[in-house]
Amino acid sequence: MLDGFVLSHRLALFQRDRARIRDNVIDSLFPAIWQMEISPIPENVFRNSREAHLQVMGVELHIAELLNGFVGSLTPIERRLFEIVLLHRLNCLYSCLGLQNPINHRAVVITGTMFQDRLALQLLDMDERQHGWMFVQGQRNSKMSHEWTIQFSGACALARIIQALGCIETARVYLANILDDADFGIDLFVSRGSRDFAISVKSQYTPTPMTVAHVPIRPLQDNNERNIFDGSRLAGRHYDIPFIPLLAIVGRNGNQPFDLTLHREDVEALRRWL
Repeated sequence: MLDGFVLSHRLALFQRDRARIRDNVIDSLFPAIWQMEISPIPENVFRNSREAHLQVMGVELHIAELLNGFVGSLTPIERRLFEIVLLHRLNCLYSCLGLQNPINHRAVVITGTMFQDRLALQLLDMDERQHGWMFVQGQRNSKMSHEWTIQFSGACALARIIQALGCIETARVYLANILDDADFGIDLFVSRGSRDFAISVKSQYTPTPMTVAHVPIRPLQDNNERNIFDGSRLAGRHYDIPFIPLLAIVGRNGNQPFDLTLHREDVEALRRWL
């Protein structure tokens, strides 16, 4: 891949040791993040620019101000957890304000994308024994618990794909940035040998652990396939890289959408195309 792409994307790193949220944070600080009053993001963040990275910077600054009272009380993994909750609450706020307003609609796209991407990384970095606690807390505290469940399932699907890609030799996995995700519909990039892939990850209630399909031509019917085909072409023109579009469908357990158990079939489904 070209240097410009590498400089603008994070390489996915795989670590053995996962961090645990401390009991005192769970008991005393975490409930407060669900109850604290939050204000909308300053309107100029979305009005004055359509550039995704500038909008993300504005959202991050707003969240930092909301978290000001927790500075020094949280470890890095705990701070990200609190950011995830605030992103979800902001996403709900703008959804309730009405998506017919272009500013609200863009705010929902950006906060929703940031929420799911950060949640996927949180699941990969956080003690697996606390995943169920995190999921249940969102269901109990969110004013839009159904949306929390849907996005949590999507983040789990993305985390499982990243885990599976980590098992494939010589594959370099790059996390999509906000432009790729929000505007191109791409969740991950993978480089292996001389080929570069753009992957869209979807979560579905299906008994099949994982399926991966190459989308060589623009389909007429399937929206997911059509979106990744178009998105990979847009990304290809933006980065001047001929990406191969892949659509990954990850099955999920309806009772435990936070289950990140990786199956041998998952890895083989990806290896078949890479």
